[in-house]
Amino acid sequence: MKTVYSDGHVVLKVQKKPFPSWYIWARPAANVIPVTDDGRILLMHEYKSGTKRWIGGFPGGIIERGETAAQAARRECEEELGLRPSRLRKLTEVKTDFPDTLVTYFLGFGLKKVQAKHWASEKIGNVKKVTVKHLERLARNGKIQDPRMVVAILSLTRKKKIGKVNL
Repeated sequence: MKTVYSDGHVVLKVQKKPFPSWYIWARPAANVIPVTDDGRILLMHEYKSGTKRWIGGFPGGIIERGETAAQAARRECEEELGLRPSRLRKLTEVKTDFPDTLVTYFLGFGLKKVQAKHWASEKIGNVKKVTVKHLERLARNGKIQDPRMVVAILSLTRKKKIGKVNL
């Protein structure tokens, strides 16, 4: 396979023979599922310029060199929502094969207001307080389409049902 693109965050390799194929690797990422004091989840809407549509999501992004997943999750929550979780609890890790990456999801508690530091290209819209049950419905009805996020929501739902998460 020949590397045709690499920027330190994404690597794209292609092969022409014996049959055409490609491989994509993306740096690991971390996301926070922000939990309010009343046990609800903050679901944000973010504009994705690549697809030109608004999607529901949680604050998160690529883990920078030298950061742990927890540090990246906390930083992303501060940048995107202007909230600093005082306590993080690892919920799950979601590994995908295409692209080859790993996303670690944390529950974020004790949210404190800080100055948001949005990137110029980042558009954060409405932020809604929702229940875990509402999130599960959105995932099951195809309203949330990121497969990694769906897995995290289903993991949260399962852990809540068996008493491992109190919300």
